[in-house]
Amino acid sequence: MSSEACPFCGKKGLKNLKTHLRYCDKQPLEEVARDDADARFEERAKQAETVKDERVARAGRRRDFMPYPSPRNRKFPTCAWYLRPNGALPEDAFVTSSAWSANQREEMAQKGFIEVTPSKAFLLRREDNSVMGGIVMLDPPPKERWERIIKILEARRPQALAFDEERLAAEKAVSADGLTPAERYASMSRIRVYGARVEALSQPFDADKLYEFFVEEARLSRRDLSPDAAVRRMVDARVEELVGVDLE
Repeated sequence: MSSEACPFCGKKGLKNLKTHLRYCDKQPLEEVARDDADARFEERAKQAETVKDERVARAGRRRDFMPYPSPRNRKFPTCAWYLRPNGALPEDAFVTSSAWSANQREEMAQKGFIEVTPSKAFLLRREDNSVMGGIVMLDPPPKERWERIIKILEARRPQALAFDEERLAAEKAVSADGLTPAERYASMSRIRVYGARVEALSQPFDADKLYEFFVEEARLSRRDLSPDAAVRRMVDARVEELVGVDLE
């Protein structure tokens, strides 16, 4: 308990004088000049306008329909990229899979999944003698495989374009009369999404940009913060070092 009294309100016997001084209602306010107040207001108004412009630009930005990248919060993503049996836009056509056993990968191939990034399955033995299986991407798509994938996407594009054009026309034909505000907003959102898909499907894909995406995915898959990590050694040397089991 402080023996000093508050110089502003005169209270004595305070437990914490510093805290009391911070919130004392008798403490005189700091004088602020009119010019300073106007400058602060203008600065805050400018900041608010900048934030608003950024939000509007972000909301109106055109989607590129690229695949969603693999998780970046891991040292290496234990997955591989595959081309799905259906889907024309890259966002729909490509998917990641963590299947690492030979049976699982063979089953995916039978279902029509095409491996985009060459990968290698591995087994690692933990300190408690348990075994962990996984898969890691090694390289970007080979030239012949990549050309085949682009041809498949181009062949799917006309049919997907006709389907989305039909959905867009049907949604525009719906009358807004009698709809609640929530239903009207949902209809406008569908029109915006269908329109963006039609625009994206009306032109050939940017194959170079898509290829760079998978190059980056393969690079991140081989990244490891510790050069002594078992997976890093296995991937760089292309051999199994801990268990010695080749699953391919």
